[in-house]
Amino acid sequence: MSITIREARSLIRKATRRVPQGESISHLNITPMMDMMTILLVFMIMSASVATSSQTLKDIILPTSSTNAPPPEEAVGVVIGKTTILVEGKPVVDVVNGDVPASEKANGKYGSQVEKLTNILTKHQSRLKKIAQAKGIDPSREMTIIADRDTPYRLLFTVLYSAGKAEFQQYRMIVLRSSAE
Repeated sequence: MSITIREARSLIRKATRRVPQGESISHLNITPMMDMMTILLVFMIMSASVATSSQTLKDIILPTSSTNAPPPEEAVGVVIGKTTILVEGKPVVDVVNGDVPASEKANGKYGSQVEKLTNILTKHQSRLKKIAQAKGIDPSREMTIIADRDTPYRLLFTVLYSAGKAEFQQYRMIVLRSSAE
């Protein structure tokens, strides 16, 4: 059964008459676009606050270095300032006279573990494990430490000991590049 060109055109005309024309757009729904812009705005505010909070400690004078090692991709950042210890830009515990107060340590004045610091670092470690598990790679057990060059060794040891209790195994110290470069 074959049809002629005239019959085919007739069928096409009938089919186009049966299909109604599309509605004309009389208004524009901008609610989804506003939702998207709100989400982007919140994201940008949160990233700006995280990026600037670790750089606001003006009391840190970094030592110099000549290494060319790249910074780690997945590492928790800890800042040891003269007045506070920050984890990922959020204050965790105060520093008084170059040490953490005895009330914050697990075993008092001569203790080495800071409970608050260990608890927060443990949360970050479990977050890194989940990310690594989702990516199918080994979890990063690395921590980046930013400290003043005059930071007492006892305070640095306390932070490292607390991080070790939170299962961190590798540490990087952030330093300034030497002026010879």
